[in-house]
This record gives sequence, C-alpha cells and structure tokens, in this order.
Amino acid sequence: MRAADIMTRNVVSVSPGTPASRVVRLCLTQGTTGVPVVDAQRRLVGMIGQGNLVRGAETGTKKRALWLQLLAAGMTEPEQLLTLGDVPGDQIMDPNVIVTSEDASIEELAKRLVEHDIELIPVVHAGILTGIIGRSDVLSAFSHPVERA
Repeated sequence: MRAADIMTRNVVSVSPGTPASRVVRLCLTQGTTGVPVVDAQRRLVGMIGQGNLVRGAETGTKKRALWLQLLAAGMTEPEQLLTLGDVPGDQIMDPNVIVTSEDASIEELAKRLVEHDIELIPVVHAGILTGIIGRSDVLSAFSHPVERA
C-alpha cells in the first residue's frame, strides 16, 4: 500500500496571506489539526498546525498574550482562538515541512510521522500539493490492509 492509496486528495489549504483567525475557523469546521499553506500554483510553501496557532506571530502581540493567558487559565473556548486576529499565515507557518511522495510506503509514512512527531504529512509531486495524510489514515491502513495481487 502506498501514500496515494490512503491520502486525502481534496486538501483544505490556505494562502500565505490568510489571517490566522480564518485558519482557526477552517481547523475547527474541518476537524483537522493543521492546514498546508500553498501559493497560487498550489506549490507547498508551509504548514500551519496547532502549535503555530498557539505560538502566534514570532514578534508577539497583545492579542497573542491574551489568548495564552486565557489558555493557561483554562478559559479558552474555540471562539477565543480567533483573538489571534489578522496575523497572516506566512508569519506563523512553518516553512520547513516534512513531505512525502505518492509512492511512499505506509511503513515509511509511519516512520516519518513518529520521527518528526507530526500529525499530518503533505503529499507532493514536483512541489505541488496533491494530498495529505494524517496519523489516523496510517493507523487505519495498518488495521485494514489491502490484499496484494
């Protein structure tokens, strides 16, 4: 079984200029832990995960400080994540993304997810985002192996 067999093909992604508040809404409505950041040609340029949203912009803002205070006090509701405001995605994304190809084996995927302690791994072909695979996809593949001809 290969990555192409288990990847989600219709990937929810954002552009580098997408505000953090929109990224939060997408994660909440789509039930995902992160989203790829792509340019106009769908080339992968970064990834925004929960950690990026918690940290906020590297420069720090009053909004970020308020959000972290609410989180520390146990008072954070999903809507309060929106206090990150309009910080653009390219200021909080991780540009060093661990990726895979459509031909990667399930075993290779599992190894990368564990080694890099990541929840999601984008699938790319010639730099273009073609899919995404989560830990749950890999676990499902191991528990429901496809018979090989």
